[in-house]
Amino acid sequence: IPVSKGDSMAFLDTGTNDIVLPETLYAAVEAAVCGGSGSAGPTAHCHAFFQQGICAALTPSQLDAYPDIVLHLDKGVELKMTSRDYLLYGSPAAASADEVCLGIGKGGERFFILGDTAMRSQYIVFTLQEVGFGKVNTKTCG
Repeated sequence: IPVSKGDSMAFLDTGTNDIVLPETLYAAVEAAVCGGSGSAGPTAHCHAFFQQGICAALTPSQLDAYPDIVLHLDKGVELKMTSRDYLLYGSPAAASADEVCLGIGKGGERFFILGDTAMRSQYIVFTLQEVGFGKVNTKTCG
């Protein structure tokens, strides 16, 4: 999903749990993730996650049926998240431990926040001028 340069400004915030997207980008992410999801099958709750903010109990195989999200940022940076990065167990909004909640929300018109949902599987290096992302090697590290 391309994030247009100049249209939006991203903030990295380790104190924010979710990703907060402008409404147009949120709609693009929903379309990319849910596509033709129907009311049955492993991704049956997809549109309800995005449109109603529900939490739902999913089996590991149902969770894995959701696609990866790739945000294309400036300078060719790709921020890839698996379903286990953006559908989160342990949310205070969940009624039980087996429920997942969407870790993506709607925010302002021109800015978005990349919180812990986006950073959980990344090495991130902050300098005074730039931020660098690197994918965590889950085979050898966490």
